[in-house]
Amino acid sequence: MNDDIGGASERSARIAVVRDAAIYTPLFVAGIVLTVLSAAEVINAGIVLTVIEGIITLLFGYQSVQALRDLGSRLVRTEGVIGRRWSKMDFIITRSHYLAVGGKIFRVPVQDWHMVDENDRVVIRHYPHSGTVAGVERLPDAQERR
Repeated sequence: MNDDIGGASERSARIAVVRDAAIYTPLFVAGIVLTVLSAAEVINAGIVLTVIEGIITLLFGYQSVQALRDLGSRLVRTEGVIGRRWSKMDFIITRSHYLAVGGKIFRVPVQDWHMVDENDRVVIRHYPHSGTVAGVERLPDAQERR
């Protein structure tokens, strides 16, 4: 990977972290407000809706906190063998591509996903908390190095 591409992918990953923080943090705050107002019966939402609001708020909170933690973080490297490689439809409209490496699951850009196979040894550069991937590098295996 050359430096220009690496720089672009790092900027893209950074933008994704900022975008996630900008999207999920306001949703988390709004969820807290709605859940508290529902629980205090200021809003007559009923117990079922209040519980659903609370669960959704926790999900938004998790995403928000991970993105906010990564705003002050540097990229880290995870090296290992791809244990599993798959793709699936998310929300019926987009296809996401995943790699399982070192006990972690990463959603990777489609270009990186196509350049690797299961059992390949790779280095994944990513943010430590959200797992936002900046790049995947395939390492030569022992037979290729000879």
